[in-house]
Amino acid sequence: MSNMIPRVIDIDNPSDGEKHLFERLRQDPDTKGWTVLHSLNIAHHKTQVLGEIDFLVIIPEVCIFAIEVKAHRYIKFDQGLWYFGRSSRSSLKGPFEQANDAVFSLAEYLKSKNISLSSIPIFPLVIFTHTELIAPSIEWHSREFCGVREYRKIPISKLLLNRATSYRKKLANTSTVRWFKPTDTRPTQIDVETLIKVLRPSLEMSTSFGFFRDETKKDLFEYTKEQFVALDAMEDNSRVVFNGAAGVGKTVLALESSNRVTVRGERVLFVCKNKNLAISLRLFHSNIDILTITELLELHANSEFVKKSDRNRNDYWTTDLPNNAFEEILNKENVPYNYLVIDEAQDILSVQNWLDCLELLLDKGLSNGRWSLFGDFELQNIYSMYQKNTLLSDFRLRCNDFSTYRLAINCRNIQSVSELSFSLASIKIPYRKFLRKSNPIFDSKYYFYSSDEDQVNKILSVIKLLNAQGFKASELVLLSKVSESKSISKKFESELKVVPFCFRDNAVQYTSIHSFKGLESPVIILTDFSEIESEQSKKLLYVGASRATEIVIYMFKDEVKKHLLKGIKN
Repeated sequence: MSNMIPRVIDIDNPSDGEKHLFERLRQDPDTKGWTVLHSLNIAHHKTQVLGEIDFLVIIPEVCIFAIEVKAHRYIKFDQGLWYFGRSSRSSLKGPFEQANDAVFSLAEYLKSKNISLSSIPIFPLVIFTHTELIAPSIEWHSREFCGVREYRKIPISKLLLNRATSYRKKLANTSTVRWFKPTDTRPTQIDVETLIKVLRPSLEMSTSFGFFRDETKKDLFEYTKEQFVALDAMEDNSRVVFNGAAGVGKTVLALESSNRVTVRGERVLFVCKNKNLAISLRLFHSNIDILTITELLELHANSEFVKKSDRNRNDYWTTDLPNNAFEEILNKENVPYNYLVIDEAQDILSVQNWLDCLELLLDKGLSNGRWSLFGDFELQNIYSMYQKNTLLSDFRLRCNDFSTYRLAINCRNIQSVSELSFSLASIKIPYRKFLRKSNPIFDSKYYFYSSDEDQVNKILSVIKLLNAQGFKASELVLLSKVSESKSISKKFESELKVVPFCFRDNAVQYTSIHSFKGLESPVIILTDFSEIESEQSKKLLYVGASRATEIVIYMFKDEVKKHLLKGIKN
């Protein structure tokens, strides 16, 4: 799969041919390592003030192709004139001249920017994506174009490599071409990196970033929808535990499960642990009762009891509140819900008093009622010391008749970004495959800090860099390993110009990893990691990094460097 720059094609692009070629280049597995720049403006075009190459395909150690795409269903060349479409309008300038002009302009431009790039072979190619060219002419050679039959018949990687072989053979046999040798292996990897810097500056990337952002959101939803097959497979089971690591789409599946029951006219209760997650879900799903477990309990508890209680005591949430709510629910005549959906189930099953209350709120209870539980019982259990086997074993004592379904396809995280987080945390990758295999728009990185002030300076420089890359302030979230109140972001709030997380759309926000569970953001900056050796730190590193749909920035204390180096040596 090629590295596409930009990674999406503009939805307003009128050319079906360009859209089709874009997808073929993006999806062909044999284009791995290739770089494709599309809709590339050439500031110093040979014959125009501003010219454009439809696709510039950089094949390492082979060549560069400047591709002109013609998507017309009818093309005619007659008496020196070109007709595109069935109108009577004609043009003296055809696609071959366009492609050759683009190559000459590109070569001159590259030479002016970096003389070392002038000896890289650049070949023109015209692709007719929807018709055949039936007008043979001595003006062009068959290597210079491709008709619809050949274009659709073989993989695009094979097509381009075949053309490259023909072009390179021609160059080698042309006595006047002294700069090229058949053994040449350019562009090298260094050439590729230089070409990208010269041809696609960051400013141009930023202008297309809004569209890229929207397309990423659309892709994430489409990828997650592919997981709906899990719900279809378990449709006939009354009670199911869906178990999967972060990024497999559990929350979206939980919502879809709720909606499927709601449309049948039944009352559904959706319960989760995280307050911020519940707030975000309620904004778009007003037809479902969505509550955190503690909101649910306070809703059913005696109001006077809640007012008089000390909510800062841990026992209040896990013992006093559920006990009071249990008594109140017990006195009610009607059971309010036909179906129960629990997201973040690993954090709720650990408190038996909470389950006692849910038992009373569900028709026929947990043992015989209908429910779906969604959780990560192996890696995201960061609220208690329960292990996976203990949690589910204890739950089976309460309800032994349920099915399980393993979710193992990551549909949120970019593969390379996720793999780095698992490597840093020394955790085995739990996914069968990743759906997002494209290159990130910006590389994930980790930094080491020696003091609070050093960490602040590094965070500020990263934020500045990311803003320059086109990320909006609201797309950057700082997540601390420690509680929000003890975080570096809280301590240096004014210096960092950040605000506590509250779904703001005009500011960089911060909170703890615990408080951001279930949510996501394009960029996650993980802070306050003084060590990553303990099991709890590894889990928090994994959970925090899994919130990113694009990139993760890690802030590690200097001592972590020794641990990482030790891991490399081993």
